Amino acid sequence: PSLSQAATINLSGGSEGGAVLQGLNRYVVDLGFLVPTTLPVTTNLALFEASGDGDGTAISLIGNSLNVYLDFNGSSNFADDTTFDLNISAYAGQVVSIRLQGDYSGGAGSDTVRLDVTNGFTTLTSNTITLVSNHLQPAGGDGFGTGGRGGNSWAGISEDGAAGAPNMDQFNTTLYDISDGGANVLGSDVIVGNLYTGAVDSDTALGT
Repeated sequence: PSLSQAATINLSGGSEGGAVLQGLNRYVVDLGFLVPTTLPVTTNLALFEASGDGDGTAISLIGNSLNVYLDFNGSSNFADDTTFDLNISAYAGQVVSIRLQGDYSGGAGSDTVRLDVTNGFTTLTSNTITLVSNHLQPAGGDGFGTGGRGGNSWAGISEDGAAGAPNMDQFNTTLYDISDGGANVLGSDVIVGNLYTGAVDSDTALGT
């Protein structure tokens, strides 16, 4: 399906929503993000997260890099999850378009994600990444948050502390909690976007 065929949900920093990714196998997250002027950041930032029932999808800025964490189907074994980073230090102080798209319809060995970031002149990409495990859905029943944590817990906290795992537990505090007005929650002046449910379209230009 193309993005024109997908349901569109507007995203705005400091807002949260329901479990719209639960049970889906295709999605696109588009974010417009004002990158901090100084990288690496001293306070890591939560850009987007949806979780619940052991499944989860999270995008955060850790140091110089965007981190994507994909939590797998209720397993607390880090080896079952997929995580990767994309260094965006070249975009410090700029407004960028971020696109994360996932297609979990292929089954084991065929589920894929891709992260692209552009400032309108150059593009950084993770290229297409095959997921470690057969993901059935990008998130469970906890809902989503933009610019902070919207659900009950952040994706990947059960695996925190495992060898090679990024520190996801740092985002599971009131500082990043949208409903509590956490001090580290990003507002709509920093991050906005769209969530497309039921679509993957790598041919559609970023930010459109």
